[in-house]
Amino acid sequence: LFGLAIACLMVRSQPPGAGITALLVAITIEQLTAVYVHVGSMLDGGITPVDIVDITVSLIVCGGGAYLLMQSRKSQHATAGLIILGAMSMSACADSRAPAVDASVQDDLTERLEAHLDAFEVSWSAGDGETLGSLYAEDAIRISSAEQTPLYGRQEIAAHYSDRLAGSEEQARIELTLVDSRSLGSNLLLAVGEYQVSSAEEAVSRRGTWINLLDVSGDSFRVLFDNASSATALEDFSQVNREMDPLYTGENSDAIDRAIVQYLGFLHASDFASLTAASFVADGMQVMDGRMLIGREAMVAGIQPLEPGASLQAYGYGYRPVSEDVVLAWGPYEVRDANDDIIGFGQWGNVLRLVDGELVIIVEAGGAYAGS
Repeated sequence: LFGLAIACLMVRSQPPGAGITALLVAITIEQLTAVYVHVGSMLDGGITPVDIVDITVSLIVCGGGAYLLMQSRKSQHATAGLIILGAMSMSACADSRAPAVDASVQDDLTERLEAHLDAFEVSWSAGDGETLGSLYAEDAIRISSAEQTPLYGRQEIAAHYSDRLAGSEEQARIELTLVDSRSLGSNLLLAVGEYQVSSAEEAVSRRGTWINLLDVSGDSFRVLFDNASSATALEDFSQVNREMDPLYTGENSDAIDRAIVQYLGFLHASDFASLTAASFVADGMQVMDGRMLIGREAMVAGIQPLEPGASLQAYGYGYRPVSEDVVLAWGPYEVRDANDDIIGFGQWGNVLRLVDGELVIIVEAGGAYAGS
């Protein structure tokens, strides 16, 4: 905004060429478009502080462009002003959404993703833990409602699959359904979907949801982060021997704590409109306990309130940047009743965008422990 003020003060007395005039018109129209986009986002998913800042800057830059256009006939320094204004116009449209991807590129990513999911289904149904492990990155993280703590690294994940699938006749087949996928930039692809496990007799034994964050830079996709939750949790947690990893205290642990405090404050107040507006990007998702909610409007309508007298607490196990502004964070949670007894626990693992030092959820995923 300071740069725009300087640009306006630089207006003098000579007419610009046709190219400069065209650029002024383009900048002004671009910012009118940005205003339209921001207003549409606010109407669709609620108003956030980021939205307010973005639309304010867009309006000011749009007005500045119109002013410079009207005054440009008297300005011999209009070009300098345009350089400043053009730089501002590029930043004014920035928000927490994923970058746009060309349709043909997205189609290619989706086709390759479907092939990746097919390979997972075949290897899983064959009980081939080693091949399943090869679909993951060397330092991948897997969270599952069948486990109490995360699995770290390709080797541990492969061993987990080999152990779970060995001689398992009742879980002979898995079917993965892709529901949504989107590029997060920097060769990152986010995919969410549903699964069902069937026995050899085609009887469905388990259903649930999954999310993957994948590295798509190579010839084959590699899973960086995997979180699968079952639609069915344990009915009685009182007899389960709880297992927990050490809590995270490293880089940006304070940002994780702030995000958790903000989220839980709105959750305990059952203020789901404020929760989704403050904690999620505009097209964010919640994939929890076998349910999938996409977009703020769906989350406001579908987030499950806590039972009367119950409270939820969450902690952090880890934090990992995967690009300049996309990070992973994960940890355990527990639900207590009015007597402070634990009535449920599980794991969460989110993909988030780092915005001005704060964590904003792209997708929240997790679920209650369902037993192994």
